[in-house]
Amino acid sequence: MVGLISGQYKIASEENPLVENYNVGAGGVIYVQDKAYAERNHVFMSGAISAYGTGEVNSNNVYSGGTITIDSGKAISNNISGAPFFDNSAFLIVKGKGQLIGNTIQDCAVVSLGNNGTATSNILADSDKKYSYFTNPGAMLYAGSSSLVEYNSLGRRTHVYTTGKANYNSITSAAYDYYIATSTLSGILVLGSGASGSYNTIYANGSFFVSRGGVATSNTISGNTSVFGQFNNNISRGGTVDILSGGIAQSNNIDRGNLTVNSGGSASYNMINSGGSLNILTPDIGQYAFASYNTVNADGDLYVGQGGVSQFNYIQSGGSLTIGRSGQSRNDIIFSGGYAYVLKYGSVDKMTIKKGGAISVNSNDVGTTNLIVEQGGSAIISATTPGYIQLTDNTDIYLEDPSSNQANNSNAVIVIKGVDPYQSIINGAGYTSVFTEIKNFSDNAQINIYNLQTSRVTSVIYPDDDHVTFLMKDNARIVLHIDGVKNLGYTLSSDANGNVIYEVCFLTGTLISVKNGTCPVEQLKIGDTVTTYNWQKKRRAQRKIKWIGKKSIVVKQNEQEKDKAGYPVRILKDALAKNIPNKDLLIISEHCLFFKDKFIPVRMLINGTTIFYDTSITAYDYYHIETEEHSVIIADGVLTESYLDTGNRHSFNQEKKVIYTSFGKYKNWQQDGVAPLITERQIVEPIYHKIEKRAKTLGIFKSEQSSSLTTDNDFHLVTNTGVVIREKKNHNNGHVMFMIPPDVKSVWIVSRTSRPCDVIGSFVDDRRNLGLLIGDIILYDESKIFPLKSHLEIEDLEGWDIQEKTPCRWTNGRAYLPLKHKKDTNSSMILLFKVLSKQSYILDQESDNIQKII
Repeated sequence: MVGLISGQYKIASEENPLVENYNVGAGGVIYVQDKAYAERNHVFMSGAISAYGTGEVNSNNVYSGGTITIDSGKAISNNISGAPFFDNSAFLIVKGKGQLIGNTIQDCAVVSLGNNGTATSNILADSDKKYSYFTNPGAMLYAGSSSLVEYNSLGRRTHVYTTGKANYNSITSAAYDYYIATSTLSGILVLGSGASGSYNTIYANGSFFVSRGGVATSNTISGNTSVFGQFNNNISRGGTVDILSGGIAQSNNIDRGNLTVNSGGSASYNMINSGGSLNILTPDIGQYAFASYNTVNADGDLYVGQGGVSQFNYIQSGGSLTIGRSGQSRNDIIFSGGYAYVLKYGSVDKMTIKKGGAISVNSNDVGTTNLIVEQGGSAIISATTPGYIQLTDNTDIYLEDPSSNQANNSNAVIVIKGVDPYQSIINGAGYTSVFTEIKNFSDNAQINIYNLQTSRVTSVIYPDDDHVTFLMKDNARIVLHIDGVKNLGYTLSSDANGNVIYEVCFLTGTLISVKNGTCPVEQLKIGDTVTTYNWQKKRRAQRKIKWIGKKSIVVKQNEQEKDKAGYPVRILKDALAKNIPNKDLLIISEHCLFFKDKFIPVRMLINGTTIFYDTSITAYDYYHIETEEHSVIIADGVLTESYLDTGNRHSFNQEKKVIYTSFGKYKNWQQDGVAPLITERQIVEPIYHKIEKRAKTLGIFKSEQSSSLTTDNDFHLVTNTGVVIREKKNHNNGHVMFMIPPDVKSVWIVSRTSRPCDVIGSFVDDRRNLGLLIGDIILYDESKIFPLKSHLEIEDLEGWDIQEKTPCRWTNGRAYLPLKHKKDTNSSMILLFKVLSKQSYILDQESDNIQKII
């Protein structure tokens, strides 16, 4: 085989019609004139075959850096194999009415089909080579107006963009993209009256998008065919359907596919299943799009954007409904495990939150009206959210306006957002008032003040019977209006992220050691003496009781995490040592046990065998005993703690006739504890394993099956329009790449979540729901790289955990990421994430979370 290099060329002409078997590179060229041919040549770096007129180029191999150009002739059975870099790829270019027939295009090769060109029976394939994030997405074909793309096979990671016609093409498993711009085209969509179709087939994981003005009829989506006007299909994995004005989508099953309803369209009686999404979008002023009587199942999403209306839809366990900017919800129902999100300017009318369901409402300038939350439901509200919210079955919240709100809450969870005493000064008095009156606040309810850390609260006071004030550092303060709060008392604690939880430790029947034996905790009274243990001197002593508090608890059974639900902890007889405890001991999860010279919260010793949450108990009374000095006392033979008043005394009822009033200032563990409180893993874990080993020695095994774990984080993106994007490539070094379609302004980073204390062990004092630990994020187009830093720089960016010292940050399972550097372009871009975490997730406790926001 002869070589052609720089400055060398061969000409195929009518007199010498065939040039064959040449190696063409380094600037070498084969010129093909009318009625002539170039065949069986090898074209590589900077080599070219250029055909003019009707010249044909057949059965050639084109490698990285090589180019074939034809005019009105044909390119038949060529093999075009590219390279990872666009500038160094292989190219096949059709300038005039040329025809591409039976060619194989693969490995990031690029085909340009000009106006009036034809591509028939070609194979676009990918050889599964592992390229880095800045590579092309596979074989690509760009076709101009009046071109025809038909009977082609699109393989994995391929990309076709055409403004002409596309007919009878086959998009095979996991094809990257098939995008058709404005023209009469084929696709998988019904676009209303006058639409026509061309019988393309989109298999599982294929994607076929038709932009506004395109026409798609009679296409097959994973084996189901769309019908003009009103259609009934299965939209399977990766399938995409757009409904435009006058179109109706009815009775479809959406499984990991996307159904989008635009202005004037409607969708009803559809089933949105795992990975599926239904998006209601109305960019045209004066036109609405409707979603009615649809059912959203686990891991399905219903998104309602501007001008969209969601009505009478059913959000089942694991499903979600998002009311976006200027979107509307009417009479939707959120069932147990379902979640609703109302973003800024969204509107809600008569939405019902069933037991176990939840809703999050951001600051809303339009108004949230007639929200009904039943007993056991939960609501997250902004401190500035107007409207009327009603919770039924003695669990009501009423929000009438920002300055005079009323609420009634029992056995529900209220989370108030948007409160910051350092940024919001009201009434000129140096304090922030939420202006939400809470009525019938019971022992079983709680208020979580989002973004207010417990460490910022110095004390709690009661200005009158109906107000409670949190005093902050620098004399700032927050005021809550709760009817009868002074008599109710409170417990001030924090959630896994440190946010303040305001709510109202021994259980009934616990035997406390006293001088002459034992006494049930419920029979003790102020002035009695109890036996204490002086661990420094290693001897027992007697101390008087100065205060006893009692509290009644009803477990929040809809709460999946047992510690948050309030289940008591049962320590089996002999769990710690022989006859310790001497009978089963029941205490609350935060109560501490004493080991040698330290206290450890019992929640950090849960092993599921001898120490476990007793889910058979759903309501109980528990007690705190305070001695003259903080002490180690003995309960059912176990060394444990007496009460240390850190500020929650008023949350307990004191029913005895003798009332002790000289409590003095609040105490803390560092200065007033008889022994240090320890939560460090390196200290707690050996004790945990020692207790676990003893359980095996006793022949006690877990009463319930261990949760299944997975390392699959289910990392995917949801765009600002609600479209789900699955990862394009996952590298072993932690880089995960996604292809971002045109016009996407922001994405939500979605994944499974888990708590370290659940997947590693209770001896880990980290109860945060964590999704992914994200490092660098890079947005890339064909010419520039844009590092994205918002997740590292914006403290209150939605869905992100606290900022870390190193340049990385955890998500909570659904984290917002603006793509502010993204240009307005018709081209896709690449979004690359550096995922630093390699944690496990509990399969039967996957959490889309109460914070999940689309």
